[in-house]
Amino acid sequence: MRILVFFISFFVFEICYSQKISTTNSLQLIYPKTTIEAKKEINSYLLLHPHKKEYFNSILDSNYILLTEKQYLPIKNYIENYNVNENFKEFLDYKNKWYLRYYNIENLFNL
Repeated sequence: MRILVFFISFFVFEICYSQKISTTNSLQLIYPKTTIEAKKEINSYLLLHPHKKEYFNSILDSNYILLTEKQYLPIKNYIENYNVNENFKEFLDYKNKWYLRYYNIENLFNL
């Protein structure tokens, strides 16, 4: 009887634990403002290039939402590979309201 309870509790624990650590492949499509990660990368960049501080401050104050390359590229891939058979009106609304405001900071560093 103890062995049966042990095995049942072991399998319940194993199932719960494996679900907790499983990775999710969800894609965050909406960022309401420039991300913390992007600001950190910009600050690191400005330590090496202090003469560009005014330029970056003007961009941060603009209507753009700055994202790191890691955050931007999955969204770009989603936009470029969008299946037109899906809800096209929602896609266009998203693209006009959010995607056109996103900017990859790696492009700014290469200017």
